[in-house]
Amino acid sequence: MAGNMSETELRCVEDAIERNYNKQWANALAEEIKSLSNKYMFDVVMKPEGRQVEASRWAFLLMKNSQGQIVRHRARLVATGYFRTYAIEYAETYAPVAKFATLRFLLAHATPHELEMKQVDVRTALLHGE
Repeated sequence: MAGNMSETELRCVEDAIERNYNKQWANALAEEIKSLSNKYMFDVVMKPEGRQVEASRWAFLLMKNSQGQIVRHRARLVATGYFRTYAIEYAETYAPVAKFATLRFLLAHATPHELEMKQVDVRTALLHGE
């Protein structure tokens, strides 16, 4: 299921549900909520006095195969980060992204040794880290 992802023109949950693929979008939303809940990524708490609540939004992505056909609908809940204060709400940011140079190195090493490489699509990879 290798392919590319493209952001859709969807701007909110209501847009996703009203579209032709409403069942697929509803499943994608439910999958993301279930994944976050299963990994205990949030707790429902009272808002501390004098603090703002961190805003969030849904990002809607389409995964397509090499022929450009939609193979999966993906919804991700992302924090907007507008109200966060460095050293109070967070100390560092990190986004695990493979660099193209690293990929080239791996391919260059695997080819002469006839090693087999596979692509893996890990859902919620960020949640599996330590």
